[in-house]
Amino acid sequence: MNDSSAPHRTELILEALGADTDFREAVIGDLAEEFALRVRWDGPVAARRWYHRESIRVAPYLLRDWWRSLRWTNVAYFANVLLWSSMSVMALESLLQRSVRGLVLLIHGTPLDALPVSAGVASLMLCWTLIDGAFAGYVAARIGRRAPLPSALLLGGTLTGVMIWSGLNVAPPWFLAANVTTLIAGTIAGGLFRACTPRALPVRSSANQLQRTARP
Repeated sequence: MNDSSAPHRTELILEALGADTDFREAVIGDLAEEFALRVRWDGPVAARRWYHRESIRVAPYLLRDWWRSLRWTNVAYFANVLLWSSMSVMALESLLQRSVRGLVLLIHGTPLDALPVSAGVASLMLCWTLIDGAFAGYVAARIGRRAPLPSALLLGGTLTGVMIWSGLNVAPPWFLAANVTTLIAGTIAGGLFRACTPRALPVRSSANQLQRTARP
């Protein structure tokens, strides 16, 4: 990668926050211009550190722009994202559940539900939750291509609410808290992974491409 080019993966993450195209291009374009100047002044390593810090600072503004641009017409779109991504997660969870239960029964000769809660069982269930969350975030970001990361966060929030409601009077508080934290972390990680992969976003217009290419 050219030292004067802004970190591409970070750009993709900023784009995936779903802000209005003009606002998003203006913010990312300004960051790219400043980055090129800082490469000449401070060197590529310091410039990248600055870019990542500045990206963290501007991310809430991009996310807020997406939130402000929401209309009632978007409800059906995000409902569709939730529906299909939830169905995908349920299919994976069913497969994992059968596999893990069969493996535990084969090794211990005891059903998973009958095992006492121990560090090993808790770790296994948290790994299960992490895989579920990462898959959920990835699928939601892939389906919700207009706003990949908000789509992943929306699904993560929904799944978290369901988990808290269903486990409030069943699981120990410490395990419920750990499970919720793991689910949120997995969902965000899955969304970020999808955001950093090619074609996670709609193809930009040729005018925007030329404008970005023309910047120093």
